[in-house]
Amino acid sequence: MRLKLILRSNLDTIFVINATNDGRLNVIPLVLDGTGAQITHRVSNSSHPETLEASPGNSFMKVFIAVFWLVLVYQSPDLAAEDLMGRVVKVADGDTVTIVVEGAGRRKIRLYGIDTPELDQPWGREAGNALEEKVMDKNVFARVSGIDRYERIIADIFIGKRNINHEMVAEGHAWAYRRYLKSKTLVKLEQAAKSRQKGLWAVPNPVPPWEWRKGAR
Repeated sequence: MRLKLILRSNLDTIFVINATNDGRLNVIPLVLDGTGAQITHRVSNSSHPETLEASPGNSFMKVFIAVFWLVLVYQSPDLAAEDLMGRVVKVADGDTVTIVVEGAGRRKIRLYGIDTPELDQPWGREAGNALEEKVMDKNVFARVSGIDRYERIIADIFIGKRNINHEMVAEGHAWAYRRYLKSKTLVKLEQAAKSRQKGLWAVPNPVPPWEWRKGAR
């Protein structure tokens, strides 16, 4: 996730401030015509940025306020999360589990980058059973990517060096969810499973779960 804050000062300068997942904060001053002051931040996956008006004043103070505000937003638990370790206590379906983190309680995790058939879909139960067999009652490491609109943690989960997300796709239990993918690894695993007719790919005319959900509405 990347956050961007743009501040325009009364000295005809725009300060573009970026915060990235690796903790870097970049401030870029841009000089242009015009007056007034405005603070805007946008979360990369949101089409509705929030805007705060700021009165004209010292540019340094405005940048300080902007950076402080950005860091506050960036470190909000709704927007950022740390990697986790815990024991799997529930498998809801083929791409959602609940883990118990010592000292922090239960956390629901949606497996990053994959989408398995819904439970009422062909191969939905098989996908859920496959994930349960892999992870139930086992300790896992969750490499967190973010939090979705349902407040589930989005993560790759590992048992040792095994990437369970990758295994689910490679064995034909899941589609690569291309909408949010950052690499082609899962797409290649899906193509290989499809060519070998593994799992759901042996089902005649398999329907992607995102299309199935549209029909169920």
